Amino acid sequence: MYPDRRKALELLYEAHTHNEGAWLGHSLTCAHCAERIAYYSQMDPDKAYVLGLLHDIGRKFGKRHLGHVSDGYSYMMSLGYDDVARICLSHSFNDKDLNAYVGNFDTSEEETELIREKLEEAVFDDYDLLIQLCDAMAGSEGVMDIIDRMSDVKRRYGDYDQKKWDKNIALKAYFEKKMGRDIYEAVGKEQYRNHDLYLKEEPICVIGHSNPDSDAVCSMIACSELLDRIGISAKPVISTKLNRESEYALSVLGVEAPELIDEIKGKKVFLVDHNDPVQSSFAIAADDVIGIIDHHVDSDTVKEDLFIRVIELIGSTATLVYRLYREKGIDVSKQTAGLLLTGLLSDTRNMTVNVKREDVFAYEKLIGICGIRNFDAYYRKMRKAYMDHEGMSDEEIFLSDYKEYACGDTVYGIAVVAAENEKKQKKIAERMQKVMEDRYGKGKADILFTKIKNEEAGSMYLCGYGKDADEILAYLSKKKDGKNHLFSKSLSRKKHLVPKINVWISEHRKNENE
Repeated sequence: MYPDRRKALELLYEAHTHNEGAWLGHSLTCAHCAERIAYYSQMDPDKAYVLGLLHDIGRKFGKRHLGHVSDGYSYMMSLGYDDVARICLSHSFNDKDLNAYVGNFDTSEEETELIREKLEEAVFDDYDLLIQLCDAMAGSEGVMDIIDRMSDVKRRYGDYDQKKWDKNIALKAYFEKKMGRDIYEAVGKEQYRNHDLYLKEEPICVIGHSNPDSDAVCSMIACSELLDRIGISAKPVISTKLNRESEYALSVLGVEAPELIDEIKGKKVFLVDHNDPVQSSFAIAADDVIGIIDHHVDSDTVKEDLFIRVIELIGSTATLVYRLYREKGIDVSKQTAGLLLTGLLSDTRNMTVNVKREDVFAYEKLIGICGIRNFDAYYRKMRKAYMDHEGMSDEEIFLSDYKEYACGDTVYGIAVVAAENEKKQKKIAERMQKVMEDRYGKGKADILFTKIKNEEAGSMYLCGYGKDADEILAYLSKKKDGKNHLFSKSLSRKKHLVPKINVWISEHRKNENE
């Protein structure tokens, strides 16, 4: 038996109030390493995390050496957590040799006999070996090289048993073979740092990009749930109304929409489906960002050492959120599976656009959990809701899927609108052109574009307004249909339009400055 993560964190932080010290950070690092290695070793990451978190819980009872082993064992047994109790004992003895303990023998005869007796009885499994290894890598602020960590212990205590030393090196090799990868790569040695985020009353705000689409909205909600389940208070928030596709999906899934608020100034934030604060739905500072999960190109505008930093070019952010659930050993509920599947279907256009191998893996797993019977029909209704503009002003249509980007000092915005057929496509293009003219100069954007996709033909129009808009449009496509630049197939905003627009802006601004 072992407690869930939140209970384990409560036990750890309560223990630390009785005996403050670097062992808190060491325990958090040990838990992180155990979780990561367990994931790649096909073990239970959640169990490994809890065992790593509580391996030194005996330090609650004072600054003892060998005594923390017996204290931890007895404390955990009193709570009924026998799996943790054994780890409290086994983590200090990778060869079961009591005499090899590094530190002072400050136990009573009764405590010493307890340790000896339980060591003799124990049959170590991979979880015992894993925590022994992670204990030998975990510093108080982050992951250490195992040689440096053991050398530091030897310096502080004056000795380090050679058999224990050699066994730790052997454990490193054992788990590297089990994982098929380098141990330091697996645990993110260069990136990981401890962050004081657990068990706080003030929730972290999980936010999407401006005018969030279904992938952003559904991933925000699922990510908030994950953070809560690992002991970090979080809530998804939005600054604008949801688009109609997202409204439809949340209604079908029975999920409450994120809270609609005006600002989050001064709060810690977690970015979802974007990684540049300029694209956020709220005005935020880069230093307030504690985590990112996104499937777009890395803007390199936020520091590296975040609590979670996952940026990878893939079909959807929902796929990456699902990966986080698996990496941490957290079960995905039926409702959450529905959210993640919705985000995946939306951004990949029902698994037809920009689909990677991991997207296919996520799709196959999520459809087996979420309980949606006819996925194609569900997607068609999502798209129908997305194209439903009834009762919306032209500006609301424009803003329903609008994102801003920066290239140097130039800020430009791209709105995406879908039309059922060519006739509606032309009408919407005329209306969006008028919106861009009316909005120009009222916001941050120096140039405005609108992509209008013809769902029936698969083609698209691109129109624009502002400084250099005509030149950029001509650079992107020479073919025109009236005032609109015509593309025989719909191009991705993030994958095709943004990179090409950035190239044009960079080259021409460079020429202007020469």
